[in-house]
Amino acid sequence: MIYFAHAETHLSAVKNAPPPEVRFPRPLKNQQRPPGVKTSAVKRPEAFGPLTMLPRRYRLPGYRVSQVLGGQTIYRESDLVIKILPNQLKLSRMAVVIPAKSFPRAVDRNRLKRQLLAIIDPTKITPGFDIVVLVRRPRD
Repeated sequence: MIYFAHAETHLSAVKNAPPPEVRFPRPLKNQQRPPGVKTSAVKRPEAFGPLTMLPRRYRLPGYRVSQVLGGQTIYRESDLVIKILPNQLKLSRMAVVIPAKSFPRAVDRNRLKRQLLAIIDPTKITPGFDIVVLVRRPRD
């Protein structure tokens, strides 16, 4: 008979140790609000403004951006290009495109995109166009 020493198992001398007591934390009570007072409903922005995002109906879908970039240029400067393409809708949709080569940090691209969308009011644009604002690398 062959004896394998590495196959031995050592068991603890304590056979059935009691499990540790499980404790669940109690929920914290809100000390600032007296009981029985209800909270007010979430307030939605009443109109489009600088602190709100561009409403979804005014956003240009991604598949359409490349089509609009091949469209007509209505404004061109060294660091900004605006391109349009007619659509069959009763509103104008828009997108802001900022290449990563122009602004390598996403923080800078997002800040510039928010600033551009804050100054554009889509309700005042002639309906029936898809608009792409393309920001290029600033010339030093």
